[in-house]
Amino acid sequence: MKLGEAVGEVAFCTEGLDVGTWTSREGFRRRGRLPVETDPTNVPFSLTTWGPTRALLDRLAGTITTSNVWHVRDDTLLATADQDVFRSTNGGYSWRRVHELPASSGPMGVLPTSVCVTDDAVYLAEYPLGDDPARVLVSRDDGVTWTTFHERDDVRHFHGVYRDPYTDTLWGTTGG
Repeated sequence: MKLGEAVGEVAFCTEGLDVGTWTSREGFRRRGRLPVETDPTNVPFSLTTWGPTRALLDRLAGTITTSNVWHVRDDTLLATADQDVFRSTNGGYSWRRVHELPASSGPMGVLPTSVCVTDDAVYLAEYPLGDDPARVLVSRDDGVTWTTFHERDDVRHFHGVYRDPYTDTLWGTTGG
């Protein structure tokens, strides 16, 4: 399980492609599933994906993280998996694809630090692994539509985007 953002005593989280909430009283409660066309955990056969080996690796290192989830406001959530960004307006019970990430994005789409919510916008830092430019996208309608906010071709990808609470300045961290 991968914890996302907490709102009060409820943490939004993912378990594979399942999205739900976690509380200390109830543990994980599934709400919905991301509608990804191909399950990123269903990879071609290799020694590391073979049942007994996979079970051992899961016990030693944990299961493969395949999705992220962020609370935007009220019942609106964003999630990424594979090359897709999804949006839910009912707390994670149903999802709609709102943006396609670069084809070279990894299994969970972007890093867990890739979304920053401000009073008037939502920012998403893409994490391409190929030759695509590194971009930070912005949505001024809580994730319905996205446009390029900032683009760089001198770095490989963005690791995250953050808001400085003292100056309202946005900071982006890059890598590669």
